[in-house]
Amino acid sequence: MASTVAVEAARENPLVFLCSRCSRPLGDWLTWVSSQEDVNCILLRGVSSNVSVDKEPRLSKCKGEEGCLLETLCCAGCSLSLGSVYRCTPKNPDYKRDLFCLSVEAIESYTLGSAEKQAVLEDQELFSLESRVEIEKSIKQMEEVLKALQTKLLEVESKLPFAGCSS
Repeated sequence: MASTVAVEAARENPLVFLCSRCSRPLGDWLTWVSSQEDVNCILLRGVSSNVSVDKEPRLSKCKGEEGCLLETLCCAGCSLSLGSVYRCTPKNPDYKRDLFCLSVEAIESYTLGSAEKQAVLEDQELFSLESRVEIEKSIKQMEEVLKALQTKLLEVESKLPFAGCSS
């Protein structure tokens, strides 16, 4: 669930907002505008292509939003209702106009860099000493082969007549 505290923490660790049903990415903290705890939603300036907008406008039935014209937002993957876009508003809720209002119940958030499990610990080396010695040995052999090939190529090139030169 995305909260104001979580989004404030996103300044240091960016958030990605996901559909709570199918986990498709819906938006991220870069488009964050605000949260409205009284109506349990977050406001974003932009969303991903995984959010479909129903172009058939409807009038809001919520208290304090009389006269607001809305377009419904749904997840393009699973059709979960995500919230609304306010297209026409009276003076009071005018700050919501053309913002994507996502219901907190319909979204999950993921903090980038919050993975707890790692294949290799940061302080653990990827290679053991033995494997490192083997890799260095193989690299040395490849270098020797390349030097030999370079010498042969120079010999062949020196025996070729110069192309395009007139005598």
